[in-house]
Amino acid sequence: GHGEPGRGDNGSSWWLRAAAVWASLVIAGCSAAYLISRTRDRRRKPNDQKGAKEDLARVPRVRQRKLLPALFDEGCGLAIRKLMDTADVTSVAERLCLKDDNNMQDADALDPSSGSCIWVGTIEELWSLREDLRREPEVSLDLEHHSWYSFRGTTCLLQVYIPSKRRGYLVDGLALRDEVGPCLGPMMRDPAVLKVVHGAGNDVLWLQRDFGCFLVNVFDTEVACKVLGKDKISLKHLLAEHFGVAKDSKYQKADWRVRPLPQDMASYAIRDACYLPKLKRALCKELLERSAASSANPTKFVLAYLKSQKVSLRVYKDTKRRPQDMAMGVLRKAKQRKW
Repeated sequence: GHGEPGRGDNGSSWWLRAAAVWASLVIAGCSAAYLISRTRDRRRKPNDQKGAKEDLARVPRVRQRKLLPALFDEGCGLAIRKLMDTADVTSVAERLCLKDDNNMQDADALDPSSGSCIWVGTIEELWSLREDLRREPEVSLDLEHHSWYSFRGTTCLLQVYIPSKRRGYLVDGLALRDEVGPCLGPMMRDPAVLKVVHGAGNDVLWLQRDFGCFLVNVFDTEVACKVLGKDKISLKHLLAEHFGVAKDSKYQKADWRVRPLPQDMASYAIRDACYLPKLKRALCKELLERSAASSANPTKFVLAYLKSQKVSLRVYKDTKRRPQDMAMGVLRKAKQRKW
C-alpha cells in the first residue's frame, strides 16, 4: 500500500523532465534560426543588385537621393576627377578666376537692412537667387549648423556671396529645406563655377545630408593654409593677419534656428562669406610665389587646388547609432553646457 505514491511521483517527475527537454530544444532551435538569418544578412554582398533594389524600394522616394553618393567614377565624382587630372598652373589659375579684376574690391561686413544682404525665406526669393547666380563664375559659401538639441543636427542657414555684385544672401535652410537642392544644386555641381569655402569638411557632408547638394570645383582656404604650412589656419586668425579684421566668435555656438534672425546674427553670418574671395586671392598670390621659388611637381599652387577637390569628395553616410551611444552623447553635451 505504501509503494503507489512513489510510482506516481516518479511518473510526474519524468513528464516534467521531458517537458523541460522539449522546451530547451524549441528555444535552441529558434535561437539558431535567428542567428542563421542574421549571419545571412550580414554576409550579403554590398553589390548585390537585387538586394540593393529591394532596399531602395523600402525607402521613401524623397529620400532616395541620399543613397546616391558622388562616387569617384560617376556623377559629380567623375567631374571632380576630370578637374584633378587636367590641373596645371594655367588651368587652375583660370578656374580660380584670378584674372577677374572685379574680385579685387574690398569686402566689408554687410548690413542686412542696407539691401546688400538679402534674406531668402520663400520659394520665389530662392528662385530669384538662382537667376542672380546665372553665369556667375565665382561664389563663396558658408553654412550655419545647429546640433545642440538633436542627435544629427540640422543646417539652419546657407550664406551665399557673389563677389562680382558685392551682394550677400542668407538662405533659410529650415523653411526651404526641400527646395534648396533642386534650385541651387545645379550651380553647386557646375564645374564652371568656382565655390570658395573655408574648412568645408563638414559643410560638404551637411549639404549632402540636408539638401542633396554636391560641390564641384572648390577652393578651400583652410587647405591652402595647410599647404603653405601656416600654424594658425582658423578664419579668425586669417582675417586678422591679412585684413586687420577682428572676428567676434560670440555667435559661433548660437542657436541659428531663431526666427526672425536678429540683425547682428545676420551680419555675423554673412561677414565670413564676404571676405573669402579676397582671402582666396591673397593665399593664391602667396602660393604662386612659393611655387616659383620651388621646382616641386606639382607646385604648391596646384597642390592646394587638388587637395581642395578631395574635400568635396567626402560622402555622407547615415550611420545608425545605438541608444546607449546617443544617451552618452547627450550626457557629454549636458556636461559641456553645464545643464
